[in-house]
Amino acid sequence: MTSLRLLTVGLASIALHGHTFASEVHVVGPGQQFATIQAAIDVANDFDVIVVKTGTYVGFSVDDRQLAIVGAPGGLPLIVGEMTVENLAAGRSLLLARLHARGQAKDTYALRSRHNLGSVAVERCVLKGPTGSNTFPTIAGTAAWVGFDAQTRFVSTSITGGWAGEVGYLGAGTYEGGEGLFVRSANVELFGCSLVGGKGSSVDEDDGWDGGNGGHALEVPEGNVRLIDCSAIGGSGGWGDWESDPVFCDHGGDGGNGGDGARLGVVGGGAALLLHQDSSFTGGVGGQPGDSQCGGPGNAGQPGLPIRIVNGNSTQLPGPSRYLTGLPVASELQGLSLTAVGAPGDVVRVDVREIGPWLGGGSGYHLLQTRTPCNVSLGTVPASGMLDVQFPVHDLGPNVEARWWSISARFVDAAGVETTAPPFLVVLLDQAI
Repeated sequence: MTSLRLLTVGLASIALHGHTFASEVHVVGPGQQFATIQAAIDVANDFDVIVVKTGTYVGFSVDDRQLAIVGAPGGLPLIVGEMTVENLAAGRSLLLARLHARGQAKDTYALRSRHNLGSVAVERCVLKGPTGSNTFPTIAGTAAWVGFDAQTRFVSTSITGGWAGEVGYLGAGTYEGGEGLFVRSANVELFGCSLVGGKGSSVDEDDGWDGGNGGHALEVPEGNVRLIDCSAIGGSGGWGDWESDPVFCDHGGDGGNGGDGARLGVVGGGAALLLHQDSSFTGGVGGQPGDSQCGGPGNAGQPGLPIRIVNGNSTQLPGPSRYLTGLPVASELQGLSLTAVGAPGDVVRVDVREIGPWLGGGSGYHLLQTRTPCNVSLGTVPASGMLDVQFPVHDLGPNVEARWWSISARFVDAAGVETTAPPFLVVLLDQAI
């Protein structure tokens, strides 16, 4: 059982003194200001909030813009196509929250994040790689590709590689499942996430085709990745095809190999570093072989490894997981749900900062000046290891459409040792939105 605590201090009552923030909200959806997410991005200024109503939308691209792009409270909006985030300058931040993205075509991803020196946060999203056709072969795709980023963070996000499909007549061939997360020369952290590799192709054409290999849940040719309280499961290998030709009398198709939970490094390349805590890794199941009319069955696919190290290191970190998660989007006059994951007995406090421009000049993260302390006690982590807290969200203030906050949790254990978790970003919306 988790522990639910109701706080009498509302987050929106942590009011600003002497400073005003100027951010706008751009609403995307049927009958709203904008029909596409890209149209809203094109007119938005730094620190603006883009709210996406439930519906289906095409992909979008953000180039060095400090924005929050979030799904409205309710059902997750579906983005069919690629979300691209690139060239974010140092000291800037971007938030993607409550979005369900699905890659659509070969060589595209649900999320492509590259060349970002600033901080990219992905919270409570569902990311799925492109899936192969069951009639015509289409190579399955990776769900999330992160390259050359300085600081990319995933929280409570599902990342699943595309399935290569069951290939039928006119579509024979062998195709690998897509990777869940691919990281190249980047620093990436994941908290409370699930990563799954896509299943390899299976063939139903009676020609003895081999099954495709499953995709890896996590592939890191080079770079640094930290997994906290996550699971990584390699994709299953596809099954081999039946061989029915009595002339050649070949054996049935081989089953595809299962993907790895994590694959680190490449031969002759740079090293990869994986740090993990309270996380599990499972190799994908090998595919079943196909039989033959006269040549015997093929070979079963080999299972993937939990962690395969080609070039690099994997280190299990001691101690329990400690991080903050919850619902990153809430409306005023309702509640904001946060969950502190820590060790039983930890005392948890949070520091709240607002992200936005000062009208008097300057920008970035600013410690809130408050009537009540911005250092708020959440309580003590119970035996379950999860402390659920419900904040009342009061009125955001006159003419304020949204507030975009960074909440950092500090965990103090029984010995007095303090651990600071990475920030969790939250958007509070006016109830009229």
